[in-house]
Amino acid sequence: MATELFRTMFMELYREIRDPDMFLASLFTVRPGNISDTEKVKIDVVRGLEQISPVVGTCEGPTYNIADQFTTKEWTPPSIEEAMPFDCKEFLRRLPGQNEYDAADTGYQAALIRRIADGARAMEGKINRNRDWQASQLLQTGIVTLVDETGATNYQVNFAPKGTHFVTAGTAWDAAGDPFGDIESMSDVIRTDSLLDADQLIMGAGTFEAFMGNASVQAQFDNRRINIGGIEPRNPVPGIGGKFQGNFHIGNYHYDLWTYNGQGIIPGASTPTKFVAAESCIVRASAGRLDTVFAGVPMIVSPDPRFADILPDRIAIPQAVDMAPNIWAQPNGKQVMLEIASRPLCIPTAIDSFGKINSGI
Repeated sequence: MATELFRTMFMELYREIRDPDMFLASLFTVRPGNISDTEKVKIDVVRGLEQISPVVGTCEGPTYNIADQFTTKEWTPPSIEEAMPFDCKEFLRRLPGQNEYDAADTGYQAALIRRIADGARAMEGKINRNRDWQASQLLQTGIVTLVDETGATNYQVNFAPKGTHFVTAGTAWDAAGDPFGDIESMSDVIRTDSLLDADQLIMGAGTFEAFMGNASVQAQFDNRRINIGGIEPRNPVPGIGGKFQGNFHIGNYHYDLWTYNGQGIIPGASTPTKFVAAESCIVRASAGRLDTVFAGVPMIVSPDPRFADILPDRIAIPQAVDMAPNIWAQPNGKQVMLEIASRPLCIPTAIDSFGKINSGI
């Protein structure tokens, strides 16, 4: 009697993975000198006022000024350490996308390299998403609060923003509110405090919907004689995720309007959190300086040289990112550990150059 052999067909591997969007984090620049091996970072800040010269009597002498007045601010960036263990038993099983025959032909070291590459990408994504989370908090509260894996707060920096930069609309924008008036008022506060003109708006989904449906906004955009701007959505910026919705004028200010759909699952939670809250309208001057710094990750023993060809002992890209990978093996060679550490901190250097309006939706 003949025996029929049934075999299983493996389709091409499907990966449902999304890299961090990083739109908000991209506003915080990694400048030359922002990557260091120190524990803390500090900056000197000089602030000026829009003063007008007084008049003095002839030959009475000048008005005296004081130069080089500054304040020094110092912070300790948080520590992020991600790890992924690999046990020898895992390599007796096939990798995702392999069939049993391909798995049998793949050596242990080749399989390890592939698993390390996949693991490194996942952990780097988590670290970068932490930066976007930091940026979102700063632009909407002026405070960074980070948590451990249980969701308990274990790091906080209050950059002490002025209360006038974080307000709630007197009337909700989805009712008879005045979005243009609220935005212009916030822009005036930013102009006075930072000496910069606000020119960028970032709205949460609900706020953008309320803004577009607001009667006063529609009346302005429908004015056939005066063109104050328009809503002309474009596709999200690749690799960043921010979506440009249009531009318009209010009083002395010209704004680019953006929305952002970035999100992440905060440690200790089970569902994603939107990085721009539905009720938020962030108003900022794009010329306002925002920094990302990376402090040092101490390492007492040099990384295992056997893994030097797989990952470098430091990923330091000027004006981009600084991470410290490490791969080490147990003495028996049956377990390998991949670690990636980083110490990033977003700093609102020009703390007065932005604010947030709660649209009241």
